[in-house]
Amino acid sequence: MGQPIRIPPGTRVRLREFEPDDTSVCDDKDEALEKLEKNLRRMSELQRLLFENLDSDTLMPAMIFEYMIGNTDVSIYALHNLKIIQRPDKSLHVVPYDFDYSGLVNAPYALPARGFLLKNVTERLYRGPCRSQELVEPYVANFMAKKDLIRALPDQIPGFSKISRDDARNYIDSFYSSIDSPKEVRSLFVSCSPKSTM
Repeated sequence: MGQPIRIPPGTRVRLREFEPDDTSVCDDKDEALEKLEKNLRRMSELQRLLFENLDSDTLMPAMIFEYMIGNTDVSIYALHNLKIIQRPDKSLHVVPYDFDYSGLVNAPYALPARGFLLKNVTERLYRGPCRSQELVEPYVANFMAKKDLIRALPDQIPGFSKISRDDARNYIDSFYSSIDSPKEVRSLFVSCSPKSTM
């Protein structure tokens, strides 16, 4: 086994599982460092993205999802708690992760993101782009079509107490109440405060 690679200070890394035949894992230290440097350069290029730079068919569902779970601990501009995936056609797609500060999880240590004047993490705030009613409706309709599946998810989490399941389901129900009519959808996703990123 070779020498361990020293990761520069300030670089955030996470444990990665891989199969022994995974060709993306390098045995050669120089090759591994070259790949790491290339990925870090690419990551810095992707910072400071605007909504208009991202594929709307993944951006809008991701932003509505973040609103559904009450997560404000996310930033496209700073690449915080989401990844940007670039497809071969060069389109950029948002993939959110890390939801422990969301209202749905409601972790005892979670605090609302600063600057939003929210009292607690269970208070929702839509931070995505404002779009026309015609553009938003198909995305909202997709969430509505999956309502029963999404409401059933708390029952499928092993070790969840009845109280936790009920709290999660009630939180999900409050999301569905907030998008129940065209007027509410307009208020949230159309007539919102215009912004270019988050």
